[in-house]
Amino acid sequence: MDDADDDGNAAELQFGKEFSDDVQFLMNDEVHILLERNRKVNEQLGHTNDTFNKTHKYTQKLAATSDTDSLRNAASELRGGLSSSELVQKIDGKMARLHEFEVAQLANLAPYNCEVEEALAWIPSLSRFEEESIQQVLELIYRVKSRIHTGF
Repeated sequence: MDDADDDGNAAELQFGKEFSDDVQFLMNDEVHILLERNRKVNEQLGHTNDTFNKTHKYTQKLAATSDTDSLRNAASELRGGLSSSELVQKIDGKMARLHEFEVAQLANLAPYNCEVEEALAWIPSLSRFEEESIQQVLELIYRVKSRIHTGF
């Protein structure tokens, strides 16, 4: 295997050797929750790290709310809903589920009113699914993210 094979290709859902089969790809909200927890511990211990602080600030900007319980619930609902969604494959019309990478990427990249074409541009591996199926997944994301903003 050469170095190019070791790097993988996310567009084809092939990941480098550093990714084991049981790796969990995180959504931005999940990263923020973890960083928030660590930030509190670091403050208690008097530890500071510029890179950590910048990363925390960045994920804080991306978070739909500062309420970590709401973020945790929304992230759990998104992950569960996206992971269990079955989409129609173009090649044979059979149903298939999203890869964990696609689940995280959709949750991270899909804004509140993302179009199918935009999702396909950002996540090329989705092209194996019918556009109608992708639209249904985007609508799920929209519903969950809308509830975070409205508080319902």
